[in-house]
Amino acid sequence: MRIRDEQKEALVKEKAIELLVEYGFEGFSMQKLAREVGISPATLYIYYSDKEDLIKKLGLELDVVARGFEKAVGEPVEVHAGKSDGGQRI
Repeated sequence: MRIRDEQKEALVKEKAIELLVEYGFEGFSMQKLAREVGISPATLYIYYSDKEDLIKKLGLELDVVARGFEKAVGEPVEVHAGKSDGGQRI
């Protein structure tokens, strides 16, 4: 049984966000992500059950970060991702 590697998981999340911004949901795949990270697709399934699970977990983490930032600055924060405005804003 394989064990989770926190550094690898962080790299997977970082690259997943980059690929989702670049290709969108429809153009994103676990195979592309695995290739970009330099791991086998099977390794991704240690961390996530499928593409939707990965995206849901990323969304929850981004929401937690945004809420923490809102609490720190005392103002609402909008989270955007897309190429039209040059990338992500949190």
